[in-house]
Amino acid sequence: MFFSFLGLSPCYDFEQRRLVRPKLYRCYATTVALFLLCLSLWQIYLRYCNLYNRTISISMLSEITLEFGILFTIILTILGATYWNRPTWIDLYLANNRLYTSKQFVAEAVKKTLLLRYDTVIFVTANVYISCFILLNIHVIREHSGHAPYYFVTKFLLHYYKTPLSYVIINMTVVLKCRYASVNELFKACSCFKSRNNFVKSVREIKGIWMENDEKVQYFNRLFGWPILSLFFIFVLWILNALIDCAAGTYKFDTLIEVAHVYHAEVRVVNAGSLLLTGFWLTAIIFCCDSVVREAEKLLTNCYKLEQTLPLLSKELEELESLKKLIKNKTPKLTAAGFFEIRRSTLLSLLSTTTTYFIVALQFNSVK
Repeated sequence: MFFSFLGLSPCYDFEQRRLVRPKLYRCYATTVALFLLCLSLWQIYLRYCNLYNRTISISMLSEITLEFGILFTIILTILGATYWNRPTWIDLYLANNRLYTSKQFVAEAVKKTLLLRYDTVIFVTANVYISCFILLNIHVIREHSGHAPYYFVTKFLLHYYKTPLSYVIINMTVVLKCRYASVNELFKACSCFKSRNNFVKSVREIKGIWMENDEKVQYFNRLFGWPILSLFFIFVLWILNALIDCAAGTYKFDTLIEVAHVYHAEVRVVNAGSLLLTGFWLTAIIFCCDSVVREAEKLLTNCYKLEQTLPLLSKELEELESLKKLIKNKTPKLTAAGFFEIRRSTLLSLLSTTTTYFIVALQFNSVK
């Protein structure tokens, strides 16, 4: 309900299997998106007139780019849940309705998944962290710039939005992982069957569930592909800003305020806090997406192990070969809007690319 209040996902009644007041939610979510857009544009204009004295600088452009990056991510998610991705949300809710209402599935998921076991603690801790981060920003703005904090209300609000958005994405990946884990448990159970008919029937059931899981992966990519790509873009900008600011000799720039010639310890904390928050959620998303693929790959390994125990030219072996082909052709791929697959190696590639751009920026600065 809280995420629906923020406009990030439609409100769904799992008992009645329908959206709760979809027309009202559409009006509400559209209003939230327009409010964020108008407030952000108005505050950028105020900062341009009062803080930057109507002059365009690199620091101002960097600040606006970061703010629009976060704003684009949030508005894209809100409008997507309201308009073009609404049927996908309904299909995803309907597909997971049986799982969410199954006490056995929820118990197994909580037992096997650390994020579900301590989800309340993690969410409360994240909210406390970002509240302290916002208060520190307000202190830095008042003490070292003399500007009113209300110039940055939208920036604080957008920073907060990243937390529930990342939380929704992570929860969806956890559900996907649990679905593939349930398939592995079913396969282990059917491998113990002595009856030929029971084994063949169970393998065919697994193939049907695997196809259903593949549809859920496509739903996930359709809903969260672009928001995840935007989070990657924001993280790269944060790292580049932090590295370039540390290497700069004339002034140090914080994404919330500009502090000329003096780089205060509080500003360092603000920069580090912003980077840490974005990096933490993005890393969590990457590892959760990778865990889905790893859980799915376990089934193929189990198939190869079971294959060694089955007689040649048997019906069981034929069904197992069919299952292996299906797994290879329908391996889950969680992608960032189809541009690249999200695996653990993606994090290292991201850091490598960022370092390359940082070196180019340093060379450009030295030539200049």
